[in-house]
Amino acid sequence: MIRCVFCGTENDEIFTYCLNCGKPLEQSMQTFKAKAPASAPVENVKLVIVKSDGTDGSSFPLKAGENVLGRGPVDIDLGVDPRIASRHAVIDVGRDVAFIDGVDMTFGSFVRLREPRVLADRDRVRIGHAVLEYRTGLQRPQGGAADVETLGSSAAQTGNVFGRILRVGPNDTLLGGWLLNKAETLVGRTQGDIVLGQDGFVSSRHAIFAVNGNECSIKDQNSTNGTFLMVRGRVAINNGDQILIGPHLLRFQRG
Repeated sequence: MIRCVFCGTENDEIFTYCLNCGKPLEQSMQTFKAKAPASAPVENVKLVIVKSDGTDGSSFPLKAGENVLGRGPVDIDLGVDPRIASRHAVIDVGRDVAFIDGVDMTFGSFVRLREPRVLADRDRVRIGHAVLEYRTGLQRPQGGAADVETLGSSAAQTGNVFGRILRVGPNDTLLGGWLLNKAETLVGRTQGDIVLGQDGFVSSRHAIFAVNGNECSIKDQNSTNGTFLMVRGRVAINNGDQILIGPHLLRFQRG
């Protein structure tokens, strides 16, 4: 299967264009490189740090081709932080497209969603400080603490269950789980099926996991701080997209 870098839809390898968004699947191949501009450097393409008050901080210019983000001797040094790998992510800048490739998967790189996104098995979503992983099926995960309810509720006995949401911590420690046993599962700080009450970065009604047929989508509910999807492989990014790496919220800016 080929996962579209623009909309996340998985397509059979026989197709040339994404069945959902119609974009060419050639750009979703790991071997694809963004086409460099005719004249060497790209102008006014950069990453801007978004400060906690919403204003712009320092910025990092991006060159045409691959830009390595991390710490140490890389193109963009994001500083010393245990959540940032020495080679954390790569941004490939072309004439009219750009992609981010998540190299380090321990803490990951996350892109803020602008619209609902269909999830694949093991996709991870960042809401506030919480990392939630979508799983299909009902196999009991291995390695969780003995006192953690990994399946969420006794509703597993009903058979009307599409999948589950797991909350994961450092080193993939399982912190909890909830069943997807209805059309919509709400995540919020003060209300919902998944309540993250101790996290001030989570809105009262933050996001919804929506089941439709054999698909599960994540839909942000106009939250203040947004819902972020972890980058798995190559993902297209556009002007204004926000990227979360370690403690840094970055905005991709072109022009």
